[in-house]
Amino acid sequence: MKRTFKIIVLFFSIRLLYSAANDAAVVFLTIFPGARAVGMGAAFTAVADDATSTFYNPGATPFFNHTEVTLQHSNWLIGLWPDMYYEFFGFIKPIKNLGTLGGHIIYLTTGETYVFDETGQEIATFVNFDLQLL
Repeated sequence: MKRTFKIIVLFFSIRLLYSAANDAAVVFLTIFPGARAVGMGAAFTAVADDATSTFYNPGATPFFNHTEVTLQHSNWLIGLWPDMYYEFFGFIKPIKNLGTLGGHIIYLTTGETYVFDETGQEIATFVNFDLQLL
């Protein structure tokens, strides 16, 4: 009984540590683009019939027979960080007798961040951002 309990505790400890390590990386990719896809709870993989499909299901791009472009700008978490915004640009372009070209760019920034020393003097200003090119 003790051995079973130890195995269960070990399993859940490893699982907890593993999930905590993975939850912190590239959080900006959990912001879903496209009003229709968000309205469907991000269950957009099977539909994938607009330029946001490069985010949800890139395998759907060969089935496009027309050019599609999408742009999204969103002021993100204004109450938390006033200059934070999210940008999404997606495109799909069929090329006759060659295939389909598609991709997207995601950009999230918090705007300017000020660095102060221990006396309260501003010593630097920088802009931090997350970027994905696909």
